Amino acid sequence: MTKYDIIKNDIKNAIISKKLVLGDKVPSESEICKQYNVSRITAKRALNELTNDGYIKRKNGSGSYVNYQPIEHLLTGFYRLYDELLKCGRNPHTKLLAFRDMLITQIPFSAEVTNQLLLYEYDHVY
Repeated sequence: MTKYDIIKNDIKNAIISKKLVLGDKVPSESEICKQYNVSRITAKRALNELTNDGYIKRKNGSGSYVNYQPIEHLLTGFYRLYDELLKCGRNPHTKLLAFRDMLITQIPFSAEVTNQLLLYEYDHVY
């Protein structure tokens, strides 16, 4: 494991275990350099990766702060996961990895279902 991975994991574990919580200041690059006896480049890379992973937010001239807020809702019931992620300061997005048009069985819809879904008679539903 690289030194920046060790630093990253230590800070990440402190955040997940709630030793550091939302808004807490994370050690600076120079503090990390002294604590782990590493170069500034190594400390910066660890902080950059934590930023990219959404665990911290960096503010120029001020420092790095915990940006991670765990989602503690059960994934049941009727609520919008997207909205919950936004509330936690996350940036949810979708990415289509693959799409295959495979028509296995065509089931005709009743006129009522077709009207409610705003479909035409022979539209495919995926």
